[in-house]
Amino acid sequence: VKSTPEWSPYYLNYNALKTVIEEIPADAAPDPTKEEGEEKLKALHVDQLGLPATADLEVFHALDTRSMNFYTGLNDQVAKVSYFFTQEFNNIQQKIDNAVVARSSQAAESNHATHQQLVTLQIHIESLRDFSANNYTSVVKIIKKHDKILSVSTKDRYVQSILNLQPFHTRLGDLVLGLGSRVREMISLENIESEVSSEDGTSMSSPGPSAFSLDNIRSALPSASSDALGSTVPAASTMTNSRALNNDVAFKGKVSKLVLCVPVRYPAGPDAEPEILIVKFGSGGESGSLIKSTIDTGENPEEAGIRKLKEVAGVETTLVQKLGEFMSTSAKSTLYLAMVYQVDKELVEWKDGSNVTRTWLPLQEAIAILEDNTSIRILRRL
Repeated sequence: VKSTPEWSPYYLNYNALKTVIEEIPADAAPDPTKEEGEEKLKALHVDQLGLPATADLEVFHALDTRSMNFYTGLNDQVAKVSYFFTQEFNNIQQKIDNAVVARSSQAAESNHATHQQLVTLQIHIESLRDFSANNYTSVVKIIKKHDKILSVSTKDRYVQSILNLQPFHTRLGDLVLGLGSRVREMISLENIESEVSSEDGTSMSSPGPSAFSLDNIRSALPSASSDALGSTVPAASTMTNSRALNNDVAFKGKVSKLVLCVPVRYPAGPDAEPEILIVKFGSGGESGSLIKSTIDTGENPEEAGIRKLKEVAGVETTLVQKLGEFMSTSAKSTLYLAMVYQVDKELVEWKDGSNVTRTWLPLQEAIAILEDNTSIRILRRL
């Protein structure tokens, strides 16, 4: 909000929703939602939040009358966030198209103005990315507070059936990897064309921005015999420097560093889709997590991730890709070192096995059940 104060009215009003929760009488007894109230909320969902009529609205089936005002207000806030995000997304897209036209029609000496516009667009994209991440986290936090005070469990269902269908979540990848990549490529091209030509008249060039994906990681792995998981063990030379890729939120000051592990396996078959390992703790719920690890004395981040994956998820792994550094949008002063690990072996018994459930999912399905917004941002870059 500090970087774009003019956007403040369009952020989720956390304090207003918190007040609604606190105004619920402490001695109010649960009372099944009246049919007309439930239908009103369902209609609001479909009409205001833009969900299909066939959307799974079971989140409202177990509501009681104490939650009516809260969820009416929350839906209104989520709709506001989605509307603003969509408007800004379309605005950025139009400005990029205009910049393309302007660049092709301007004289070389006028291209400086276009370059400045592109830099401004890049900042705009980064601000909208943070707007999305911060609002997603706020929605999850306020529902957690609601559920705790009322001793109910609605968060997982709302996140899955409502929040994860909102444009400010579903189009985050289009914003960062789609529009963001277009702007970075145009800026890169501007920089190349502004380089001083060499004596023989040929223009100097440089490679475009780095890109990474699960398929690119797979294609980079050296030939090797596959194990039961269809995995291969990569050589150390396949690793990349942690600063070689486009990283995420800029940061200043002292931070706590954690390794965020993205364990991947490649099932046998040329058309098989890579799968991400998601873990659920205890009885869990519908939400899952990626594994995060502190870095113990005497070990490097890569080793910390390998250790934690074996302890918590019961998998033996090899590092194949360093994705970069990502500031958490929810944990204060926490910096995640994101790394992709190739799963070489799944253990039958392991340290935390009695409390952990392993789930293998394709990329998009994995994103859908994650709750932590930083993990979602990282997976959306794959």
